[in-house]
Amino acid sequence: MVCGVLRNSSRFSWLDREVYHQTVVLQQVLVDLAKEEPLTLEFTRDGLVLGDETMTDMPRAVRQFHAMAARKSIRRLVFTNEVTSAEIMTLLRLLQTKSSLVFLEDRKKMPHIEICHDTGDDSIELPDQNGYPAIHLRGGSRFQRMFDEGEKEGDAVRDMVAGITDAIDAITAARQEKEKVSGEAQPLADLVHHLDHATEVTLILASLRAHDSYTYDHSVNVGLLSIALARAIGWKGSDLSEFGVAALIHDVGKLYTPLEVLNKPGRFTPQEWVLMKRHPVDGAEILKEAGVGSELAQKIALEHHTNPDGSGYPPLPYSVDELQTGSKIVKIADCYDAFTTVRPYRSQARPFEVLKMLQKQRGTQFDPELVDVFVEMMGVYPIGSVVKLRSGSIDLVVQTNLTLRDRPVVRLLQDEQGRKPKGTVLIDLSEKDPVTGEYLDEIVECIDPVIRNIPIGRYV
Repeated sequence: MVCGVLRNSSRFSWLDREVYHQTVVLQQVLVDLAKEEPLTLEFTRDGLVLGDETMTDMPRAVRQFHAMAARKSIRRLVFTNEVTSAEIMTLLRLLQTKSSLVFLEDRKKMPHIEICHDTGDDSIELPDQNGYPAIHLRGGSRFQRMFDEGEKEGDAVRDMVAGITDAIDAITAARQEKEKVSGEAQPLADLVHHLDHATEVTLILASLRAHDSYTYDHSVNVGLLSIALARAIGWKGSDLSEFGVAALIHDVGKLYTPLEVLNKPGRFTPQEWVLMKRHPVDGAEILKEAGVGSELAQKIALEHHTNPDGSGYPPLPYSVDELQTGSKIVKIADCYDAFTTVRPYRSQARPFEVLKMLQKQRGTQFDPELVDVFVEMMGVYPIGSVVKLRSGSIDLVVQTNLTLRDRPVVRLLQDEQGRKPKGTVLIDLSEKDPVTGEYLDEIVECIDPVIRNIPIGRYV
């Protein structure tokens, strides 16, 4: 039954009525099985143990379920008779993610499901105050395994970004809790040290977050938008993976930029502008000296403020004809996110206004062909647009629809009563009522984005 729910949720969605019905039936079965005592499902090296029953000759679907648990180093799942369908859905959605991490926030949503991990020598846990591990890693980071295995699915890059940002959230939460208990600030590097094999990219982004939260959010936003544009022009596999990492850390040079310059509310003085324009050179040098990322990452860090006509900064020791395509992609994503986000020295612009600006400057400041693809990719309602639906809810556009451009996927920000959802609620506006054949909901108006200050990368 578990495998059936997982399969159908992948084929359709977690919003599908049949999937929801299957989850409810599964919950009733688990409640009955756990009536006398908690039900234990154990994952052994060769099979599954459910109560007193052992399964070693596993069908394909069960092997996939087994692999999902192994990816997160889960040894046992224990269900009580109070388990709810919402908890089961949370667990199965967690198992579907390709990240190797299980976080406290997920555990809090499943009070009647206990997740027990491997505790071998190669596993690492950062304890939370409630006794749950904030992070659990096994056998190296997700980032490293991606490169070792050469995964070709573009979604794997997105999962990598999610894993990295979740790890940084957990590191920050653990640090703040320790400071609150002990009264002493613990250096971020000390916490990262406990992650052992975690990717250097996580350390870079964690350092950026500690230095300046806007630069961190901006880096993640630009990384995701860049990955989407790269996929739109046909990049995939290891090329996309390598580029995705490079895009995430393109602004690492801002670690050397003073905060009073990064967050200055007014115009830069000539001296401050010199400091700001150093970050591409600083970034390339940091990556080269630290041996992080690839040569492409160093190039993108250096080139992402260089224009196709040769203007911009810094001056390059080679012709603009040698500019990396990846640098041109990041430049577009960088500009889009910068102008659609509130900053102390500038009010944010509407997404469609920024797209018009990109089109106006195509050929001078931006690659014309890439701008055209980016505008087409962003759709009628660009990613990051805030919209109101016919049902009365307020939502954020998180994914465009290439066939029905006026029917994107949106994330619920507040319902018709103004209440914020407890978890992530995605609405596919292309879904129809199976009985009437009419669309379930639709956009009725766009809302001025000045009312939002949402880090797109956390929601898209």
